[in-house]
Amino acid sequence: MSVNADETTLLGVDLGNSLAKVVYFEPEKLGENCHLSASNSSSKAIRDYITSKTTYDEVDGVREESLTIPGVPLNDLTGSLHFIRFPVIELDTVIGLMKTKGLPAKGITITATGMGSYVNRKDFEEMEVDYRTADEFTTQASGLVYLLQHSPKECYYFENPSNEELCRKVHVEKDHLTYPYLLVTVGSATSICLVTSPKDFTVIGGSSIGGAMFLGLCCLVTPAKNFDEAMALAKRGNHKGTVDKVIGEVGSEYLQLRSGYKLPPDFVLVSFGHMLDPEQRKAAKPEDLARSLLATITTVVGAAVGDSVRATGVKQVLFVGSFFGNNDLAKKQITAMQHFVSQGAVNSFFIEHEGYCSAVGALVEHDKVKA
Repeated sequence: MSVNADETTLLGVDLGNSLAKVVYFEPEKLGENCHLSASNSSSKAIRDYITSKTTYDEVDGVREESLTIPGVPLNDLTGSLHFIRFPVIELDTVIGLMKTKGLPAKGITITATGMGSYVNRKDFEEMEVDYRTADEFTTQASGLVYLLQHSPKECYYFENPSNEELCRKVHVEKDHLTYPYLLVTVGSATSICLVTSPKDFTVIGGSSIGGAMFLGLCCLVTPAKNFDEAMALAKRGNHKGTVDKVIGEVGSEYLQLRSGYKLPPDFVLVSFGHMLDPEQRKAAKPEDLARSLLATITTVVGAAVGDSVRATGVKQVLFVGSFFGNNDLAKKQITAMQHFVSQGAVNSFFIEHEGYCSAVGALVEHDKVKA
């Protein structure tokens, strides 16, 4: 399908349980060879509003400028991809903002995916935009393929993840990740897919536990009000021996005899094990509680991935999802766990645009789905 860059604004939107992820395609030559029609005016007004700032004070929204990808193709156009996220609870405010800012809906094509794409259909249709919905797993697969093909240094892994001094991030070429591999998406919850080709994937597992549990519990037991604040606390915290009970406190021989593993003294034996003691609860610091919650989530997700690795025999795992955004701590923890449990046989990979696969895929798939 051929798209007139001056007449159409293309947005891919992934409406999850907690975050809305938006990918905006900005054509390179918007408005240069076109009269100022109504839809052309709309396209330029939206372009100017989105690209003129990195934060949007009216909502808790952020345009992640470091993630911008210039010079990429979309159908017969060339342009830049811009990446924006905001709490999905602010969606009504965003829709209202478009009206109060005088951003006309004419000429806007929104292709949405995720659980919220169907729930919020009526709100978008009342705006008279060209609103389409696409399958979440299909958009995730196509978005991932697109990012690996068009974004330089997209895929990477962590070397020596358990050693802060020696740990380093290593980028790999786009063909380094070969089929088959496990695609593990950790957003509000967790899904695990077996990917055997660019278009062939099977959902083989998952868990209700993910980023929503981490943030929800952090908001309950710490002063954190959003994900960034929760992560800032977790990065400062030390959960081992303060909130969580570690094996060194009971004797490493105990678990080694039971499991056959030789475990370090700071290996967590019981998450929140010290919180059974009223005095320890009083002394617990918010940052230690946040760190413990983060470690608990990565442990549960890691265990589910380990089950899928054993069931399929696949040794390559790609982790994506908004839970990993600005969250190197979780990436290193889950990498270290997979490496330890598999005795180095499993390779864990990540991508730079970890939370935007489905939104990119929705944008790519816009001409394949009907309104």
